[in-house]
Amino acid sequence: MRLHVLAPSALCAALVLGGCTAKTSDDGEFVLPTTDPVECQEHQEEQPGAAYTGGEAGNTAKIFELLGYWTAHGDKPYCDGEPATEVDSAWRTEVERLQGRSPAPSGSSPAEPAPTTT
Repeated sequence: MRLHVLAPSALCAALVLGGCTAKTSDDGEFVLPTTDPVECQEHQEEQPGAAYTGGEAGNTAKIFELLGYWTAHGDKPYCDGEPATEVDSAWRTEVERLQGRSPAPSGSSPAEPAPTTT
């Protein structure tokens, strides 16, 4: 008996009607609001991905975009009036880590602290 292994792209092509995507759990992106002005936050659906948690392999532009958004809107309530979900809390923790206010998650390298001047 022969086992046939399909590449992820071939599998996705075969399952296109099922909405297959090749994303992994490390690809979570912060979804910015599409309205201006931002009066409330929307809940996030994916955990922070490698672009934010990857240390030196992270995406600086995405990190700055996240930090800019969070600085301006991170204290606003959620649009549905509900509290933060576990995923929302994971994003808050990641922002705090990027700001140097919480420890790095296990398995990731912490950001280098800024040099101090005296």
